[in-house]
Amino acid sequence: MGASGRASYLTAIARRTSLFRFYPRAALENRERGRVVVRITVARDGRVVDARVSQSSGSRSIDAAEVETVLKSSPFPPLPPDIPGDRVAFEVPVNYGPALLAVQAKSPARVARTAAGMTAIWA
Repeated sequence: MGASGRASYLTAIARRTSLFRFYPRAALENRERGRVVVRITVARDGRVVDARVSQSSGSRSIDAAEVETVLKSSPFPPLPPDIPGDRVAFEVPVNYGPALLAVQAKSPARVARTAAGMTAIWA
């Protein structure tokens, strides 16, 4: 899979997670914001086999919300045939703050920005 194919797959993941992303009530009430990075491992069939915080936002509710978002988003599209191995892991950075509140989940611009920030670990 070339770089554009990988980018397409990551964009599909970003689009899918954006449909389930939410701002946790506790974080809103306490005016919490931050950048959380979640490491996601996806099986060949698209199932999420692991999702964990690799870099905390500093807010337990934001960190938990992003892991919940990933788990609710499963399954993702199956891995393309030209990605070797049984699974792939990648890291997804997400900023929780006023911009996340203001942007609709289906915004193509938001999806593009999220996908551009992902770091794929093609195993």
